[in-house]
Amino acid sequence: MSMRVWIVGTSVSIESGGYASQLTVACAAEQIHIENLSVGDQGSMMGVLRILAKAEDKEAFGAGDVVIWEYSLLDHYLSEGIYWDQDLIAARRHAWHYLLARGARVIALHTPPLGALATPTEMERIATADARAAGIAVVDWRSAFNFLQKADGSDPATHYRDDRHPNVDSPASNLIAQQLFQLLQSPQAAQRAPAHWQQPWRFVGLSDWTGVPVRRYQNSLMEIPAALLAVDAGVPLPRHRRVLAVGVVSEHSSGALWCTHAGCPPVSTKLPDALNYRFLLRTTAIACRRSCVETLTAAPVWAFRNGAWQDYGQAPLPNLPNGATAVAPIALFGVLLELDLA
Repeated sequence: MSMRVWIVGTSVSIESGGYASQLTVACAAEQIHIENLSVGDQGSMMGVLRILAKAEDKEAFGAGDVVIWEYSLLDHYLSEGIYWDQDLIAARRHAWHYLLARGARVIALHTPPLGALATPTEMERIATADARAAGIAVVDWRSAFNFLQKADGSDPATHYRDDRHPNVDSPASNLIAQQLFQLLQSPQAAQRAPAHWQQPWRFVGLSDWTGVPVRRYQNSLMEIPAALLAVDAGVPLPRHRRVLAVGVVSEHSSGALWCTHAGCPPVSTKLPDALNYRFLLRTTAIACRRSCVETLTAAPVWAFRNGAWQDYGQAPLPNLPNGATAVAPIALFGVLLELDLA
């Protein structure tokens, strides 16, 4: 089998005409297959969920595969009061450890925010140090911007269309694609992740939920199966210390996720109406006051006695004329748990 390359990153990695598109064209000529698992507006917690969900296909991420990891950009933004820094760092490390243990090779791609072109972000500094410790190559967009600045005097900021997205038609995109292509074709030193990167985490997904209806979601960017839960239907979870993140498929018609505890509010998985997509993948925490959640359900109407909550990227559920909250099915593609080691 020819080399397989997996791209796991932000919206920068799925823009038509951007570096990933150019890399795909170059790789096709060499019979290198690329599969893009990137999800926009999400960070390393989504990255590890995507990898572990995809790994239920036993052939994914095998020896000789290469994974391009481009999540430092959103890890920077999401660490600003949305996620705990340590959880995002641990998620990336866990993903890298998992991939290297399976024999895959990792390349870290850093896309800096516009406001950090001169100095790496804290998340980039930590990721770069980790990459050095494991022998992982790092490709930084700054190298392309600096090359162009020396060649034609262009200000690196002019290669951005907003605070985080390089222009897809910028020559920097082509330079990044070239750097990545050269790394794919070059022999690389052995990579080995430190043992402490492997977290006491467990992924729970479709293979753990027998008898649950499965729906396949597909668009021009991805195809993913998810457990479709009718209102008041649920899936079990093994014993754990903490629910780190739930991977959900958010639609405009989605309902709320509930831990089934009477004192805990459900969590909306509804896609905001302003986002003109049929569905998006999101991660969400749960608003649970207990130490262990035995079941996750699609919240019924009586679950909302203590209101509701929504995590980053989701919208509040609409209220009905009688004061109740609209309920609807939900779709889950995986749950990441921190285990109770006691």
